[in-house]
Amino acid sequence: MDKQEIINQLLELPRRIHQTELLLNQVYYEVQVKKDNLTAKEDQLVLSGVIDGKNAETRQAQLRSLTVEERQAVQQAENQINKVKAELNRLLNTQANLRAIAKLLVGGE
Repeated sequence: MDKQEIINQLLELPRRIHQTELLLNQVYYEVQVKKDNLTAKEDQLVLSGVIDGKNAETRQAQLRSLTVEERQAVQQAENQINKVKAELNRLLNTQANLRAIAKLLVGGE
């Protein structure tokens, strides 16, 4: 990697970091929407009388068995958060490393 490539990457990284931060915000929003959908489905099941367990544990088990898809959607969205966070960390680390290299190339500390 030569000086010009380092400069180009240092100039490009803020845009990529910003895009990744926007994506992270979007993924957080999607998780909240999925959680809201899950809650709405659970509420609908309880209010419609489908959930009729005699104790809290039985009712929770019934809810879990009838909301498998919604729970999986929440889990997948939460996994996406972890992936985007990892990408953001990678970009930030790359930026820090390139800055350090640039300082070394110009003789700074």
